[in-house]
Amino acid sequence: MIAKQITVYVKPGHWDAYLASQAIWNRETRGAAGYLGGFCGQASPDEGVVHLMFFWRSREALQRWMETEHDRIAELAAADLHYERIETRILDDVSGGGAVVPGLLHENTLEAADVQFWSEAYRATAALRTALRLGLFDALSAGPLGPADLGRVVNVDAALLKHLLRAVRAMGLVEERSDGWVNSGLADRTLVRGAAAYQGDAVLHNSQPSYIDSMFAYGERLGLPAELEDEAEGFERFLHAMANTAAGGQADALVDAVDLSGCRTLLDVGGATGPYAIALCRAYPELHVEVLDQEKTMSSARGAIAEAGMENRIRVVCHDYRRGAFPRPVDAVLLSNLLRGETEAMVVDILRRAGEALVVGGRVIVQDHFPEDGASGRGLRASLFGLHLVDKANLTMREMAGAVEAAGLKVVRVERLPQSVVMNGIVEGYRES
Repeated sequence: MIAKQITVYVKPGHWDAYLASQAIWNRETRGAAGYLGGFCGQASPDEGVVHLMFFWRSREALQRWMETEHDRIAELAAADLHYERIETRILDDVSGGGAVVPGLLHENTLEAADVQFWSEAYRATAALRTALRLGLFDALSAGPLGPADLGRVVNVDAALLKHLLRAVRAMGLVEERSDGWVNSGLADRTLVRGAAAYQGDAVLHNSQPSYIDSMFAYGERLGLPAELEDEAEGFERFLHAMANTAAGGQADALVDAVDLSGCRTLLDVGGATGPYAIALCRAYPELHVEVLDQEKTMSSARGAIAEAGMENRIRVVCHDYRRGAFPRPVDAVLLSNLLRGETEAMVVDILRRAGEALVVGGRVIVQDHFPEDGASGRGLRASLFGLHLVDKANLTMREMAGAVEAAGLKVVRVERLPQSVVMNGIVEGYRES
């Protein structure tokens, strides 16, 4: 997060007019992408000097606003008529305070990711509560334990512990060392029974099922109807959710990250309503795409593609990606947000069949939500998502690269996306022969 610090010296007799113009600045800037909020005040009520601090997610976000909106708002507000001079400077790497939220996630995420994270925070509650109930932190308090030994102590299959360990690691509560898993200092001080600042009972009390159930039914207390599960409605919302992620900046991030120059044909496997196919076709006028998905997706996908005016370049095909050959031959295959919910064996099988659909020299592009290989806040959301998967893969980028090689493809790229909403990395495989 950065801040733009401004000091304004208001002309005598212009105070009320200046405040009105500043209100216009505040109102017009409020909705800008990357703007986090601001403060203003006076050092002394007797002086016409105003100190302002505006917080932005990044210098790039501020620069975009300066290039696109600053001059328009300046003309609308006409604040320059009411001050004698103004001083500005940019402060890098500031930490938020007061009402400013500096960004919940790593700086390479787009602001839509922060909004989504608020809806996912219950996963952290589940991870912490489960780890406490298993006695995970107590088990690790005596020293490092490898996965198999730890599994025996807490009476859980070591393979099933993988996602939980990754989640609490991303939360900063455990660490993975060469000799095994250990508690972080924070966990030793607060989550090991008998520690002076033990918080386990508070955590279990705060996260008790009756509390959670009550909170998820909170809308009913405000007069909303009870939420009933409807399979068709839920699936349609899922399709919209995937489109929301793309619209929040993920589609632009993919377009910026890949080079499809020379590609004429692409398969978008499990492409839902085609937001990535549409974005890639707009970026590459010669590209034609087949979106493969379930029968129940077809109507919504065709509608979205028609609305984008891409019917002549994007075709929707009903196809079960878990079995059978993919349409061939094609220059590229996109597997976006698809593989983490499969077993490792199925991941390799899908990649193998994708490779077989390629022309020689073609490539498979895996865009996914990768947990970190080591401790890092950047992998928090992906690690927490793994709690839903239990016995599925949710591979790291290094593990996905291994799966690409196991499928008979040459790994040509393993890279974090510079910006993301959900999918935070790209792994590419190349068909050599």
